[in-house]
Amino acid sequence: MISTGDHRLINHAVRYTEADGKLFLAHIEDESIFEYYMDIISKIPDIDTEMARLEIRERAEKGPRDYIGSCGEILKENGITAHVEPVVTHGHHLADYKGLIREHQIDLLVLNTKDDDQLAMHGMAYPLAVEIRDIPLLLL
Repeated sequence: MISTGDHRLINHAVRYTEADGKLFLAHIEDESIFEYYMDIISKIPDIDTEMARLEIRERAEKGPRDYIGSCGEILKENGITAHVEPVVTHGHHLADYKGLIREHQIDLLVLNTKDDDQLAMHGMAYPLAVEIRDIPLLLL
């Protein structure tokens, strides 16, 4: 189990993953927000927009990739035999999560329902809970 920081989401997901099963850890950056900021950047003549696009995309994905990689290492060190499958991409949350579930025949979605500074359900948790009815959801 992962014990440093708040890793409850992954710890719960691991509990429901069979030995030698696949554990998909997904992070999807919102493409529409990315494009909004890229449009603003494109209007600044001193900035090479294409270089900025590549650099920003790469940096936005680096943190989640590194985190998922470290989770896989920690799980192995603790004798967890589940295979960690990283999914880090830009897209549209609802459509992409539904696509991942279909494509990989995922049978449980473990989802964070709120951030520390929110009183109500996280913005993405509600639409996912409403739209995804084919598989069980564990909402934390």
